[in-house]
Amino acid sequence: MENIKSNTMIFLINCFYLILLSLTDIADRKVINLIPIIFLIANSYLLGFNTVEMLFAIILLVLFSRFTKLGFGDILIFISLIPISGIWGFIVILGISNYISLFYVYFKKQKDIPFVPFITIGYLIFLIILRINSIG
Repeated sequence: MENIKSNTMIFLINCFYLILLSLTDIADRKVINLIPIIFLIANSYLLGFNTVEMLFAIILLVLFSRFTKLGFGDILIFISLIPISGIWGFIVILGISNYISLFYVYFKKQKDIPFVPFITIGYLIFLIILRINSIG
């Protein structure tokens, strides 16, 4: 719980960064790749860097992108969140964002959608889950 309280500012900054990238993705259907790289470096510096988790996540994302339309910018965003969420948080965020986007595609009947807003929603739900677990 102490770790969550001390990282609240980092969580909020990451939320702000994801919201900005979501707006860019909705408007232009592209992600400025330098921004997730900067956040990866910042999160790794502030929170530490686990090479095994990072390699596992990169392999999982590359495999996942083979079967979906996950773009390089989306992959960079997921990788930039690993230092703050850990491997299990990454899997939760990936799963939540994927399921929500599937519902969106099903109901809106659109095939080509910006994915960053769904990553943002997945990250916010992950933060809510963390908060609930820290209280209970």
